[in-house]
Amino acid sequence: MTTIECGTCVEVTILAPPHVAVTLPSVDVSVSVPMTGPPGPPGQGYVHTQSTPAASWIIAHPFGRVPDVALYVAGEQVDADITADAATVTITLPEPTSGIAILT
Repeated sequence: MTTIECGTCVEVTILAPPHVAVTLPSVDVSVSVPMTGPPGPPGQGYVHTQSTPAASWIIAHPFGRVPDVALYVAGEQVDADITADAATVTITLPEPTSGIAILT
């Protein structure tokens, strides 16, 4: 290994065989989804399942604040027109759609 110092920079040259296999460690990823069921207090979250397709979903919640909303259709997160206040979330879609909304 050769190190050349020049003021505030350091150049490092590492000599290695031309074909070095590098094995990276595997990473376990887990996703936590809030509990389903009736809305709980802030911080617990709520999963709303819209099983009947509708172009407008109206979701009542008792959070007492505007929640964050994530919308999933066919397992993929999608964007929609979402309006919310301290008691209700309204999701407006271009056509009748079923899926889930996660309020946190």
